[in-house]
Amino acid sequence: MNDLIVSNLKNQILQVENELAAPCTPAEAAVVVGTIVASYPQRNVNDADTYLTQLTLLVQSYPLSIAKRVAHPVEGVVARVKFLPAVAEVKAVADELWAMERGKIARAMMDIREQERQAEEQRREASLPSLEERQRMVDEWERMRDETADKLTIN
Repeated sequence: MNDLIVSNLKNQILQVENELAAPCTPAEAAVVVGTIVASYPQRNVNDADTYLTQLTLLVQSYPLSIAKRVAHPVEGVVARVKFLPAVAEVKAVADELWAMERGKIARAMMDIREQERQAEEQRREASLPSLEERQRMVDEWERMRDETADKLTIN
């Protein structure tokens, strides 16, 4: 049972690590930025080109799975910021979402260590003699002690 749990946890870690391994491409980042900007009715920016470039560069530094979550209407920047967000606000949301993913990895690794500890404890307990076996060993020792004592008193 523990081996199956550990295997599943390791697979989850690999999946999350693979998702977080590579930053999104410029094209993927542009789509995410377009989604974010299109989500706001008022899009007045002093220098739209600079804003879009900076936002795209920022989003490119995150994995695609995180970038998509940043643009998500329920958990992303759109749900948290009422007006067109500053680059720093988008970064704060992305950093929080990325930290949550890294937290999943840390929790899974702790679960693996706990499962391995429990498995080791079960192996150790299984290698110990049962209460009946221990009692039999005590009885045998007492019998041998008594026989030895009898032999010593006869001589």
